[in-house]
Amino acid sequence: TKNGKKTVNFIYEKKGNPKNRSCSQSEIIEKLNIKLHDKDCVFTDEGGKIVKIVVDSEEIFNIQQTPTVVKSKAAASQRNNRYQYNNNKRDYSAVKAVSPYNFVPLNEKVVYSQWEWNKMPSLDRFDADKLSGEIEITIETITPLFIRGMTKPDDSKDFKTSEFFNINGKKAIPGTSIRGLTRTLLEIISYGKFTNFEDKNLFYRGLADMSSLGDEYRQNMTSQEKRDGKEFTNHEFNAGYLEKKGFDYKIIPAEIGTNGKQFKQVKLSGSEQRRSFDFSLQNDGSHKVYSGPMPKKKHAWLINKANEKMVAIPVPEKDIEDYKLDMDSKDQSKGKGNLIARLDGSVKRVPCFYVEWVDTKGEKRVSFGHTGYFRLAYTKSIADHVPQKLRLEDKPDFVEAVFGDEKHHASRVYFEDALIEGVNSNCTLPEKELQILLSPKPTTFQHYLEQPNGSRTEKEKLKHWNSDTNIRGHKLYWHRNTPENGEKGWSVSSKENKKLENPIKAVKPGNVFKSKIRFENLTKEELGSLLFVLNLPENHYHKLGMGKPHGLGSIKIIPKLYIKSFSQETNPYTTLFEDDQWHTTRRKEEIKSYIDAFNQYILKELEEKVQDLWQTKRLKELLNMLDWGNTTKTDWLEKTRYMEISRKTQEGKPLNEYRSRPVLPKPSEVIKE
Repeated sequence: TKNGKKTVNFIYEKKGNPKNRSCSQSEIIEKLNIKLHDKDCVFTDEGGKIVKIVVDSEEIFNIQQTPTVVKSKAAASQRNNRYQYNNNKRDYSAVKAVSPYNFVPLNEKVVYSQWEWNKMPSLDRFDADKLSGEIEITIETITPLFIRGMTKPDDSKDFKTSEFFNINGKKAIPGTSIRGLTRTLLEIISYGKFTNFEDKNLFYRGLADMSSLGDEYRQNMTSQEKRDGKEFTNHEFNAGYLEKKGFDYKIIPAEIGTNGKQFKQVKLSGSEQRRSFDFSLQNDGSHKVYSGPMPKKKHAWLINKANEKMVAIPVPEKDIEDYKLDMDSKDQSKGKGNLIARLDGSVKRVPCFYVEWVDTKGEKRVSFGHTGYFRLAYTKSIADHVPQKLRLEDKPDFVEAVFGDEKHHASRVYFEDALIEGVNSNCTLPEKELQILLSPKPTTFQHYLEQPNGSRTEKEKLKHWNSDTNIRGHKLYWHRNTPENGEKGWSVSSKENKKLENPIKAVKPGNVFKSKIRFENLTKEELGSLLFVLNLPENHYHKLGMGKPHGLGSIKIIPKLYIKSFSQETNPYTTLFEDDQWHTTRRKEEIKSYIDAFNQYILKELEEKVQDLWQTKRLKELLNMLDWGNTTKTDWLEKTRYMEISRKTQEGKPLNEYRSRPVLPKPSEVIKE
């Protein structure tokens, strides 16, 4: 300027014409080390001067608060400690995704077993050419272990016993738990199919989200219209009344008002501002609908009365079940926001908003919710993100061949309960309250789906559940040597909310359980697959039981193999007793030859040029997850904790670690950090 001061102008285009605004406190703006060109910028001006600038949903300048200077993202990423964040500067570029879980990638090829479905071994007799016998397993607890015991018939519905699972008073690990652990790892290690998942449509809401998810949501729920040279936002959802008759649900559309819609927004009175997740009948048959709690709420929705002449819209049972599952994960599920819960004997209809859509199979579907911008169902289900070649049923893989399936063949392995060894009374820790497990759900797509640039993917380019991408793979939990108490401990002293109580009496580290796995008519490769899963490399352990995200449930398994002989001289079914004991012809054998047979079979099918399955790129990621040595790494508990919506920073201010949607890195990347 003429008096020597510097002035900064904010230049932009509107409908192709250049515009500009001067900036308040130019000396501050001038110091901003960030390029705004081609970025999503929103500014606020007062009196012709800019007082606030938001770039890519991040506030970089606000004259109404203490002026700050934001460094560029490149500079911010060079901080030494990537786990400390400066909330004053609103710099989210240094926020890295951390989690107690991670994923073993999907296999690109399915390795099938040696069998066709119609040629599986018989289940009514022992085959002398096949292998039958027992695998005795010793299970040692490395960290505290807890498997909840059964409640009594007279216990209340919400009661949770703190007692460890037991059989006739003796602590035990259920055989079903050991079976599940073995089956899951075998599916990964044998390069099997990916079929053990619940196929459903997840829900999302992203009206103000500045990532690709927000674009998806706004595209489906709103549209832009020009009237008299001005742009207006139209609501693309409808309104009506959900009702239940018998086991069927349907929506009666509301009447269309003078505004061309079935609804409108109305101002709230002072007392109404405190109402949330509720609705009230008006004199003309319409319903006023109140959204969830929010500060300075000014408007409610008004849904016109039902149009009884309109044809009712049937709501598919799948949409009702998906809605219930989504509500189960929300705080409002037990409150008034759950429309299905409101439909009881006294309430026949509830006002709702809805959208009709068609899924990837061409079936008509309906999404509905309590308020206007409700949680919308993704049109693609979870199965749409699992490659079809991993779900084919034409031949059995190793898991189906050994464990059986519901359609073709029964299991050829049987898992016994594991009973604790030694003194039973002094093996548990005192009763403790386990930290509530608030795990991110699959709706956290930046964790659960493959992203185009991995952990470096920008939020504007993220793939969500409506995108063409695959799921990350098999979810497993890291080993964590978590202290019992303290800020990073797995237990808490008490719970104010009795409904969230989670008492446990965990078995101490160093205790031993013993069990057997009986098998019948297995090939050498099939038996080797079980032994490969159970006999992990040195210092690599399994996970079992509750509290795995907090570090509980790390166990060491040692297998011993016994084979039954079925020659004419040693057949166990020709003689019942021997020396006052049951007659048996089992012999102990080394496990290496069986593991080698399985190893060679899989590598041949994969055509991998390595000597050991553990050397394949994919199973190296599994080894990283199972490695107990990780627990000695610096800041390991910090790198494998859950992210928080409101995490306290060094300055004492809360930080939403999910805000910038950082992508979860691969296991190998976590190890290298």
